[in-house]
Amino acid sequence: MARDRVVWCVRRDLRLNHNRTLLEAKAARAEVVPLFVVDPTLIANAGERRVAFLLDAVRWLRIATGQTLTVREGKPEEEVAAVAREVGATRVVAQAVASPYAKRRDGRVAKSVRLDLVGGPWIFGPDAVLKADGMPYTVFTPYLKGGVRRCSTG
Repeated sequence: MARDRVVWCVRRDLRLNHNRTLLEAKAARAEVVPLFVVDPTLIANAGERRVAFLLDAVRWLRIATGQTLTVREGKPEEEVAAVAREVGATRVVAQAVASPYAKRRDGRVAKSVRLDLVGGPWIFGPDAVLKADGMPYTVFTPYLKGGVRRCSTG
């Protein structure tokens, strides 16, 4: 009987230890297929040093995973879906990112494959700290001045 597969879509968190997204993928008791997509849109908007750091980290991760990390370049919605189909994955697990670009990207990915987003690079999610009108802060000044009205952990 074939084992279920889950694609672990590696994004900002390139660690193997204490990686919430990887732990979620492993919790499924399925074979974890690590994937990193080099997104041309993000690379085009990053500085030379940031790109060099990222690619070095991906090289290290590939070695650390025993060369099982698949690296693709292209539109994430196309590459993630293609890899999921190729390996017969039932779902994709990825780190949540709150930027407008990331939300649009994830919406496109989710149209072609089951995408489960796991908490992002924050202690409290973007909607946990809100202004009095219920909207999230978009600037740091209220935190600096102690104007935070409400904080929830949920």
